[in-house]
Amino acid sequence: MIERRFCAQISREAAEPFIGTAVHIDAWLLLEYTGPWNYYAVEDSALPESVKGWIASLKEAYPRFRTQFIRQNTRIQKTITCFFVIAQEGRQAVYKFQFGSYEDLLSINFSAILSGHASYNSYLSQDPIFLVCTHGKHDHCCAKFGMPIYNELTRLVGAQAWQTSHVGGDKFAANLVCFPHGLYYARVTISELPHIVAAYRNGEVYIPKLRGRSCYSPIAQAADCFLRAQTRSTALNAFKLVDIQEVETDTYTVTFSSHTDHSIHMLTLSVELKNVACFSTCKGMHQNRITYTRLQKHDVLLPTMHSPSQLALHFA
Repeated sequence: MIERRFCAQISREAAEPFIGTAVHIDAWLLLEYTGPWNYYAVEDSALPESVKGWIASLKEAYPRFRTQFIRQNTRIQKTITCFFVIAQEGRQAVYKFQFGSYEDLLSINFSAILSGHASYNSYLSQDPIFLVCTHGKHDHCCAKFGMPIYNELTRLVGAQAWQTSHVGGDKFAANLVCFPHGLYYARVTISELPHIVAAYRNGEVYIPKLRGRSCYSPIAQAADCFLRAQTRSTALNAFKLVDIQEVETDTYTVTFSSHTDHSIHMLTLSVELKNVACFSTCKGMHQNRITYTRLQKHDVLLPTMHSPSQLALHFA
């Protein structure tokens, strides 16, 4: 019998890069739904059509808005738990609601939540949220590699752990997302899980498996990962994104400022798209475009320096 090969195994063995592959989203609806999760979880669900339309209207109004189904079991619940998460670079917030029906969502003023209006302050939660993709009907790898991580995560953080529907990057399973900062982690193993959880609770990132922070575009995510690897800076608030410039085709300069010493970090990155035959999901082999992002140069401008000619070269 031929042993079945999973796309996540093939991707891991091929050492496919995962930095800069998180979705670019900074506003989230995490909605408890214990019914079946089909391939298109929200669209193919039994949610009332009025609620589906409301969710679609939010997506249209806020392009960087995304809905995830979440659950901790498949039993019918007396109340429905719902989180609205703001995962911007400069503002992170979790609003927790308990509903009697999904139609109760229609009463939420998302614009007020997004703007931080005081009328919703009573719903603010200080607890982090840890999501593990276990969406097996979207891709087998999500359930195969995600469920063991979710079970261990539940042991570590209890009710702060949730299963979630497709988060993107099936071949990077097991995928873990930490809120409210929107940190994506790839190929998470049970042995790494305590380190990721401890880092997040301490206001830090776990660099080795970081895919990116969802408030950034893919190129900024990659630059952030490279910068942290170069400087060994793990603090969540270590840097602030200042600027992104495409200096020539497929070459970018991404600039961050340091919160600690106010230095300016300028990273020059090149991007190459390669068409390769690979398993991007477990549905089969096909041509897939893989992005390879490489760090070409890392310059540092210290606060006492006044001109680009005084840049301290850290990487070339």
